[in-house]
Amino acid sequence: NIKALEVAAGNLKLQNLHTFETSGGNSLVFDFLAAKLPENCLKTLKINNLSNSDAQLNNFLKKQTAIRNFDLTGYLMSAESLTALKLDSLRIILNHKNDQTEAERELLTSLIKSQPDLITLDLLNDMDYAFCFVDDKMFAEICALKKLEKLFISIDEMTAEGIQKISNLTSLKEF
Repeated sequence: NIKALEVAAGNLKLQNLHTFETSGGNSLVFDFLAAKLPENCLKTLKINNLSNSDAQLNNFLKKQTAIRNFDLTGYLMSAESLTALKLDSLRIILNHKNDQTEAERELLTSLIKSQPDLITLDLLNDMDYAFCFVDDKMFAEICALKKLEKLFISIDEMTAEGIQKISNLTSLKEF
């Protein structure tokens, strides 16, 4: 009930909020709280299966450009939605065990390319089972990340030629 949410949110002091995590398909609650957040207060955003459109999320991210850590589970968004952000850490988990479609791979590749200053990239779930298989094209974009220190991926679908590009990751500390 939106009235109850308005009453409860009336006393919130959100300017000190640094982490925002939303789960499930209730975009009404997300939209309401997102409207109440002061600009650029968030440092970490975790989205799990959100049903909002890219446009809604894009508008939200334009107001929260201080976000440095972004976890995205069960939802792929366009790279344009991330252009306002300069992320240190990006974690993307897809909610299916099947191989990604070519469109999903291209979208993941463009998301990685849109964040050239990433320090951490995680494409594994919590149980170390890969929900995102990296191919040669995606790995080439990963290897172009000059500041990357931590990389968590599955390389099952890469060629030996693709794997050789790992030598470009001169800052890598965890793999």
